[in-house]
Amino acid sequence: MKSLSKMVMVIAVLLSSINGFAQIKNAKTETVKIYGNCEMCKTTIEKAGNVKKVASVDWNKDTKVATLTYDSDRTNQDEILKRIALAGYDNEKFRAPDDVYAKLAGCCQYDRPLKTVAKNKEAGMDMTGMKTEHGNHDHSKMDASAKMTDPRISHR
Repeated sequence: MKSLSKMVMVIAVLLSSINGFAQIKNAKTETVKIYGNCEMCKTTIEKAGNVKKVASVDWNKDTKVATLTYDSDRTNQDEILKRIALAGYDNEKFRAPDDVYAKLAGCCQYDRPLKTVAKNKEAGMDMTGMKTEHGNHDHSKMDASAKMTDPRISHR
């Protein structure tokens, strides 16, 4: 008798989850990495990402991968991931605000990925063709005589 009641419970849970996905029109499903550690993280991540009839988030604490199912006419991956980041959880696209992350329970404070640091020209960034702040012109397209006669251009 106990096994029959357990089976009825499992079927009820499965039907309710299928019904939840069936309510999302124009459904698009994607997987993304979201940092976190425990069941409390799972609850917060899913609560932040879920919007009735618009978006459903199912996060796996072991793989740190969430399955996003959403109505592509009403929302998008970025909107869902921003809400999750604002709840304190870094993900593939957005970093949680430091003050929000700091307020997470100790068991929820995961190892944060490093911030991406912008590189300057010496570190390999090519500035050729970029507009300059002193005018809306491109120095790479000027001929040599114009460069020599233009007083704004350094003649080193």
